[in-house]
Amino acid sequence: MQSALDAIAQGVNLQGLSYWAATDNWEWASGFTIQFGLIRVDADSQKRTIKKSLSYYAKCISENKLIKPD
Repeated sequence: MQSALDAIAQGVNLQGLSYWAATDNWEWASGFTIQFGLIRVDADSQKRTIKKSLSYYAKCISENKLIKPD
């Protein structure tokens, strides 16, 4: 999100933003070593844990704008 905020500050007319993956998932080159989802998935138990970033993204959606992270 910081990159989007930086782009807006530089005058980019940003009209939308989407997130790549809701959950951590298997990446062909890296397996489960990279965790970039909004929900953490434990590779062994498959337990899902909500990350702080999901709450932030939900706040951006509910306010319909990018906000500076806490």
